[in-house]
Amino acid sequence: MKRYLWLILRLALTIALFAWLLRDPKLREQLAALPRPPAPAWLLPAWIAAGLNELASLLRWWCCLHLAGVALPLRRAAALHFLGLFTSLFLPGMAGGDAVKIAFLALQFPQRKMGGVLAVLMDRLSGFVSIIVWTFIVAMKRGEWFRQTPATAALFHAVLIFLGVAAGALLVWFISSRAPLLRRTPQWIPLRARIIEIAAVFDTFFADRRRACAALVLSASSHACYFLLYYFTALAFAGDLSLGDAFSVMPVMDVVSMLPVTISGLGLRETTMQALLTPLCGIAPATAVFISLSGFLIAASWAFAGVPVFLRFRSVQKTDTTHA
Repeated sequence: MKRYLWLILRLALTIALFAWLLRDPKLREQLAALPRPPAPAWLLPAWIAAGLNELASLLRWWCCLHLAGVALPLRRAAALHFLGLFTSLFLPGMAGGDAVKIAFLALQFPQRKMGGVLAVLMDRLSGFVSIIVWTFIVAMKRGEWFRQTPATAALFHAVLIFLGVAAGALLVWFISSRAPLLRRTPQWIPLRARIIEIAAVFDTFFADRRRACAALVLSASSHACYFLLYYFTALAFAGDLSLGDAFSVMPVMDVVSMLPVTISGLGLRETTMQALLTPLCGIAPATAVFISLSGFLIAASWAFAGVPVFLRFRSVQKTDTTHA
């Protein structure tokens, strides 16, 4: 029961956030009367943008696998990427999909069990560095835009503080991972060799600078495509959203939805989208909710490419258990 407690709590928080959103009778009326999207043709480029996002994420994952010493062919790396993407829809946060990837790699490469951990860590770190850069660029270019209302200013500043602390922590990690400091780690610490290997992830990442730079460029490209996904989705429901406004709002929403609070960020994403699009872009609250939900569903549609891989993985697990 304990293993499901956190999942149950997250599900309860997801439902509570949607209930809080729907507490407003005006919003319920708008949702009930919401017409068909005025430009449904925009949903096709949104779906393509979501696919390009996954393509960039897949190639980044493949680069990180090679950097970690796990030389998977691109086809198998793609299967593992979509397996993690599909399972993350149901397991606690993105960490659930990452855990599946690590478990699969540990089975396939028992001599490189830490390779899966390092690959996932480098994949996540490169993506996180990208969103930090995106958000601070927005802060420099559009900071005053977010300060139009006290609520949007507070949300924006909270995200900046969170990312500032995270960036500081990454800098401390990078400095402390230098080889002379690592060698001073006491010998009596359990799993000392594993801890040193994980702590030195930056050296592992930049050992091949060409692949490392490719991973960082792919991270930025992935985020750009993800932002375009929601921009095109917004055009389908509210045709007057500017590209600059979309690329300013999306990094903030992306950071908030990453928090491990609800299932796949549902409820949290819609609350944040409404809190930003309504006062800053003049988009009706119900439309903002529909934009968020539709964007999530379009992105999630690509996750179902992992269904065949998931079924095969399950069958292999059952076969291994039977033989054991």
